[in-house]
Amino acid sequence: MMAKARILFVDDERTFADAMSQLLRINGYEVQAAYSGKLAMEIFQPGEFDLVITDLSMPTMDGIELVRQIRKLNSYQRIIVVTGFPSQRSQEQAYKLGTLNYIAKPFKPQRFLELVNDALRGQEEGLLGAIKLSPSDLVQLYSYMGKTIVLEILKGKNGEAGRIYFSKGQVVHAETEQLKGKEAFYEIQTWFSGIFKTEKPQPEFPHTIDEDVDVLLLEAARRQDEQPWPVVKREECEDNEDSG
Repeated sequence: MMAKARILFVDDERTFADAMSQLLRINGYEVQAAYSGKLAMEIFQPGEFDLVITDLSMPTMDGIELVRQIRKLNSYQRIIVVTGFPSQRSQEQAYKLGTLNYIAKPFKPQRFLELVNDALRGQEEGLLGAIKLSPSDLVQLYSYMGKTIVLEILKGKNGEAGRIYFSKGQVVHAETEQLKGKEAFYEIQTWFSGIFKTEKPQPEFPHTIDEDVDVLLLEAARRQDEQPWPVVKREECEDNEDSG
């Protein structure tokens, strides 16, 4: 364990934040608690904390927005997102995102401490940036939180823009430069590098999609599975064998 590593713990549930902060202190970490995303941003300074641990669902500034703001100040800040999901299926999905530094409530203290230790020792650059969260992960997060929001994803650093519209957690519209509706949604799900941002939607926005989020994501996954494998030329295989 990296002794005396400094941690910023962010959660609007004060009792939980204080309990977890105390657990971390007992295990040799220096911890500062913040009870809102806004307060966390007032406290955060680049290079001040070795690790930021934040709740996902918070009023005013949620965990994803907090991470985005922190990334603007320090793109390499190590971050863990802690979140509570109501269903066993969603909890299992959250644990599958372990490589993205997620942990779902409720969790065992030892599991939490292991994740903290791994985050401090590892070379991961954190949760976001050039999307480490896939588009489907982002859709699931904003759907779970019941957000009315527009999610914009830029393909690559200077590439095509895609927008997904949420109304109370339901995907109701999507668009790219060439497509609209479900086809645009499925296209965006194939983008695995780039950056994203969110914004509040206009009072009225298009409604072209009626399917549930799970149905959309399953269809997107099915389409990706049916994509043909890339053809590798024999000369490339020989070159790889020679280099090995």
